Amino acid sequence: MEQKKFYQQSWFAWVMLFVFTPVGIFLMFKYKHHGIALRTISSVVFGIIFISVAATGTGDSETTETEDNNNNVEEVKSEEKDNIDKKENVEKKDVEEAKEETNKGDKNKELYVNEVETWEQEVLQSYDDKWKKYWQDAFTGYSDGEKTKADVVFNLETLKNDHYEPLLQTIDKFNIPKGFNKEQQEKIKSFKDNALVAVNKRLEAIDEMLYMIDNQDQLSPDKITSIVEEGDRAMLTGLASLVELKNNLGIEQ
Repeated sequence: MEQKKFYQQSWFAWVMLFVFTPVGIFLMFKYKHHGIALRTISSVVFGIIFISVAATGTGDSETTETEDNNNNVEEVKSEEKDNIDKKENVEKKDVEEAKEETNKGDKNKELYVNEVETWEQEVLQSYDDKWKKYWQDAFTGYSDGEKTKADVVFNLETLKNDHYEPLLQTIDKFNIPKGFNKEQQEKIKSFKDNALVAVNKRLEAIDEMLYMIDNQDQLSPDKITSIVEEGDRAMLTGLASLVELKNNLGIEQ
């Protein structure tokens, strides 16, 4: 049976309910995880929480100053004028800071799209597409009798040497662009670190399978499945960091 991609599995839908509820609800119903009752209840509960959090905002507190009515009229007028000038200066400063923050946000969005997103898509595509082509296709063909043991070994070695080991280099050599703040850099680093773990786990699974092919008496599919799933969980953790970052930057997904 062809192995589902990680985002087609129920645990990914549950994680996305916590990370970004609309995506989690969509995945629950698209891939029909669990019964209709559980899907409906979980979607309603998480939907209410998501809407409540989104609707919650923080207000700015306003400060007032009292005037000394015992001063003469000219002094009061002078103080009022000073207060007006100060307020105008504060408002002007706030507008300038808001414009600066908006410009910075636009620059970071452009920086992500131009320098990070291409790398991200390359990593994800190689991680899934090459796996499906060489790993899943090889064992499906082997089970159907269309591929020999030598074919499977060839596919595994090709996947390891020509794709996953170079993918490790692609991930490891990527330098996080300057311009992002510390929190944004940490989210990109989280994806990078977890992607390295995920690819290494799949390489471990490949080596384990090559060994088991030559030692049929030690064949343990559960062990290999556990290794692969551990890698997928790491990739999911890193991907969740990028999803949150792109939401903050206003990037459509």
